[in-house]
Amino acid sequence: EPRNICIDAPNFYVPKALDMLEQARKAFPDAVIMVGNIASGDMCLKLLDNADIIKCGIGSGSACLTRKQTGCGVPMVSLILECADIAHSVNGHICADGGIVDVGDICKAFCLNADFVMIGRGAFGNPWIFQQVNALLNGTAPPSEPDLAEKMDTAVRQIELLAEQRGEHSACLEARHQMAWYLHGVAHASFYRQQITQVSTLADVKKIAAGVKQDLLC
Repeated sequence: EPRNICIDAPNFYVPKALDMLEQARKAFPDAVIMVGNIASGDMCLKLLDNADIIKCGIGSGSACLTRKQTGCGVPMVSLILECADIAHSVNGHICADGGIVDVGDICKAFCLNADFVMIGRGAFGNPWIFQQVNALLNGTAPPSEPDLAEKMDTAVRQIELLAEQRGEHSACLEARHQMAWYLHGVAHASFYRQQITQVSTLADVKKIAAGVKQDLLC
């Protein structure tokens, strides 16, 4: 029997999502259930009848079209403040979900009384974000940003691990999207970004990483 359940929908106002939550609570009365996403305090309160954690935020994610398609969405600061007060008044919790791009956004969410933070694009090309925020939450200085050589080594390792799980072809297709994130903000990297879109083997990935370290590392 599951102890933790997440029911994830871009717009939790649809009746089918509400029915699914009710069924999940009946089937697993002792499980911790997280649901979302929502963009209003009244829906937060309603969902807490059957859920323990509410994911707050519609439309602020990098690939989310729900706000545009439905006209439903609220700026994150206002939403977190409203939903945190409501949830905490009934011993519930909220998760700030959407628009997290750096450590500062995570700190803001926690300062606004969010209990959890969902990190998506903020970790693209920057897995060190988890070390940085953990240090800040523990009151210590965050580690410095890695240099380009470490970033490229990490990118290669990410694709290698993916190849072990899914095979080389699938990993290289994913590399075409993921590897360029490690070059975000790096000057004169347009040539290598173009090369990344054409990788088809792990050898291609390693060759690009080596070229970046040779040509762009200062």
